[in-house]
This record gives sequence, C-alpha cells and structure tokens, in this order.
Amino acid sequence: MIALDALDALDALDALDALDALVRLCPPPAEPPPAVDWAQVERALGAALPADYKQLVETYGDGIFDDTIWLLVPDSAYSDCDLHAQTTERDEILASLWEFEAKPAGLLEAGSRSFSLLLGL
Repeated sequence: MIALDALDALDALDALDALDALVRLCPPPAEPPPAVDWAQVERALGAALPADYKQLVETYGDGIFDDTIWLLVPDSAYSDCDLHAQTTERDEILASLWEFEAKPAGLLEAGSRSFSLLLGL
C-alpha cells in the first residue's frame, strides 16, 4: 500500500507537470505577480487553499484565461479578480441557497468560470 505522503507527492508532481504544460502553451507575464502572504489569506478565509492554486497564482497573478476561467487572487487591484471581494459578494448572493439546508463544510471556490457571470456571481 502506498503511504499517503507518497500520494500527496505524486499529486504535487502531477500539478507541476500540468503547470509546466500550461506555461509552455500560455507563457506567464514577463513581470512576476506580487507576492501573496498565503498564511494571512488562509487565516482570513478560514481554510487552506490548494497548493496547485497557489502555484498558478504565483506564476500568473490575477486574470482571465481565454474569457473562460477567472483566476481570483487575494488583494487583486481589480475587484472582479479579487478573491476576498468576490468571496464576500458571492457569499451574499448565494446565501439564499442555504436557507433550507446547511452549507456543506469546506465549500470554497478558488477560481471562477465565465458562466458564473451569467448567474450574477
């Protein structure tokens, strides 16, 4: 049986391979994005964020891939791409969904897809 640490290491390698492939297809900006204090962000959100999301943010910064995938980044200069602002706005909009049942624990959205704009998210 493979130890959990070994599986986590394999997942990390898969994420790096995927990021390397993305970088080859879509080079990141010439100027690196601003550094993020992940410990502070995770404290503010009350949850840990996935390592591959952090790597993507550290490589590309905020923005939109192909008008489809929105990369929300903590403290973005653009409110549409700011993780904190969008989390607050979406929590308010989606609050009515949880009027009749409990919101699942650990439900987070670290990114966004353009169809969410159609829903007003």
